[in-house]
Amino acid sequence: MASVTDTKTLDGPVLVRRYNTLIAGTVSVEGSPARRRPRVYSRQSGSLVAEASSNEDGAFEFKGLRPGRYVVQALDPNREFNAVVVDNVQPVPINSAE
Repeated sequence: MASVTDTKTLDGPVLVRRYNTLIAGTVSVEGSPARRRPRVYSRQSGSLVAEASSNEDGAFEFKGLRPGRYVVQALDPNREFNAVVVDNVQPVPINSAE
């Protein structure tokens, strides 16, 4: 089973930098880190807000998202595993020094 957790923070490129917020996580498949393209959708409108690639450790991050509620989705490009969807995700404030 594939899974996404929101427990890891990385240093990396800023995708959208309007707000000082962060959604970060790790993608794994059957307990092992996996490279995927996590996507963030607005929970209110359903529109795609941001997309990134996880690194070799499965970690990803989205910085600068507007405060609100989002859906984070990770798809298996090989279609061997079901998509993983985490609903009702809220970005957390980050230190302005980052």
